[in-house]
Amino acid sequence: PDGTVLRIGGVGQDVTELKRIEAALREEEARQRALVEGIPQLLWRSDEGGLWTWSSPQWRDYTGQGEARSLGWGWLDALHPEDRDIAREAWRKAGPAGLLQFDSRIRHATSGRYAWFQTRGLPVRGDDGRAAEWIGSCTDIDDQVHVREVLARAGEELEARVAERTAELMATEESLRQAQ
Repeated sequence: PDGTVLRIGGVGQDVTELKRIEAALREEEARQRALVEGIPQLLWRSDEGGLWTWSSPQWRDYTGQGEARSLGWGWLDALHPEDRDIAREAWRKAGPAGLLQFDSRIRHATSGRYAWFQTRGLPVRGDDGRAAEWIGSCTDIDDQVHVREVLARAGEELEARVAERTAELMATEESLRQAQ
């Protein structure tokens, strides 16, 4: 009656395993974060239709887009205007194909220069088998694209030189025949 505690009731439960699992999850999260932040690719997550829900620090650093600006369809603003329809079309085809893949030019925030990137994404499927979200990356392929262009030009030049030389040889052969 005077408010003095006479007894305390309670139940004790061993939470050792729960604490071990929580620690393991924290360690795994730290490993995943180190992986995501340590690779050079520009990483992202999106909903099933291509609306971004997250972008990596690499994306934000490269494009100068803050996380909020890259969300939804905002990420398209970093692509070259001529490549935006290619990206939208790739997303339209990605759902049924189960793979998103396209090449586009992405603007570097500091230099203002566009560089070629290959974008790839795979769905994370829910229990019903449908794509619950997509996880993907943009990999810098600018050097590869420029090498392909140089090789194509070199091939064209070589073909022109071969045709020119063949014509010269044929003319020389004809002159030799006339002389004979």
